[in-house]
Amino acid sequence: MGATLVVSFHSIHQAVWVLAFLGALRLAQDYVIFPRLVRRGIHMHPLGVILAILSGAELAGMAGIFLAIPAVAVLSVLHRHLLEYRGSGGLVSELLTPAQSAPDLARTTSDSADPPTAYEPAADTSALQPCRTVITQ
Repeated sequence: MGATLVVSFHSIHQAVWVLAFLGALRLAQDYVIFPRLVRRGIHMHPLGVILAILSGAELAGMAGIFLAIPAVAVLSVLHRHLLEYRGSGGLVSELLTPAQSAPDLARTTSDSADPPTAYEPAADTSALQPCRTVITQ
């Protein structure tokens, strides 16, 4: 808002553009960037992050916005530990399990004892000899 106020002294047209840019930037941060960062940090789906923030804002205002993600993270971890303690899956356990990221998937698949099925390297290494090309001008 401060940038919009300063620019409005120069031109109202530029102030509208600055306000539109700051609004678009805020929407991109709140609904795209922040949920993806939180998903990587606490393994929550971006839609869950958005719903938690909106619920926190409705329940407790500005303090609810800041406390929503930690509260949902604590509740989700407590629920997972309760399910592990009870030894049952429960109805919503698949929704609360953390999603594996690409590096985690690569690590778990490379640690498995199963041989790779998509690519089998050839036993003959003669095909791996360097190829030399001569460029003449």
